[in-house]
Amino acid sequence: MRQANAAFSLILTKIGNGEVLEQFQLEIIESRFFKKEETRQLSPHGVRLFYTNVAVDSYNNSILQEAPDKVISIAKDIITETKNQEQEASFRLQLLLLLATGGLPYQITFVKGKYYLITTNIDVSDGLVNGAVGKLIHLDFNEDNVVCRVWLEFCGSAKVGQKARKKAALLAVQSKVNNAAVPIEWRTSNGIMNMESKE
Repeated sequence: MRQANAAFSLILTKIGNGEVLEQFQLEIIESRFFKKEETRQLSPHGVRLFYTNVAVDSYNNSILQEAPDKVISIAKDIITETKNQEQEASFRLQLLLLLATGGLPYQITFVKGKYYLITTNIDVSDGLVNGAVGKLIHLDFNEDNVVCRVWLEFCGSAKVGQKARKKAALLAVQSKVNNAAVPIEWRTSNGIMNMESKE
C-alpha cells in the first residue's frame, strides 16, 4: 500500500472511531473537496453523498430536468368510495402531498443512460429488490403514449432480473433491446385513506 493511501486509511479509521483529527489530517481531507461546478467537470457520473433524502431528490431532479430528451411519467390515481366530488378532490390533494404510496413515487423523470434505484421489492428471488441499481436503456409506451415499461441493465450481477429476462425474451426482441436488459412493468399500490366527515 502506498504511504498516501495508508495515511488516508488511518484518517478514515479515526473518523469511524469518532477520534479528533490532527490539523495535517484535516488538510488532507479538505484537499479532496471540490466546488459543485468542479465536480460536474471532473466526475460527471460520480456518486454524490447527501445528508437527507430531500437533498438527494433535489440533486437528482436538477440533473434530470437538464436533459433535453427526458420523459416525465405521472402516477394515475384511481379513487373509489368517495361521497362526493369535494371529498375526491380532497383525497387527490392528500395523495399529491404524500408524493409516494407504498414506495412508489408520484412522478418519475426518465432519461436514457441515467441510473435508477428500485425503491420497492418487485421480485426478491430474482434480485429485483429495494436498492438495486440499473441503467435505463429503453422505454416502452402504450397506445396513449404513456410509459408502460422501462428496460434497465443492472450493475454488478448478471443474476439480477435473470428470471424476468427469460420471461420477456420475445418482448425484448419486439422492443429492440439487448438480452441483458430487464423489463420493469407498471406497479400499483393500494392504500386506504381515512378522512373525517364534516357533515
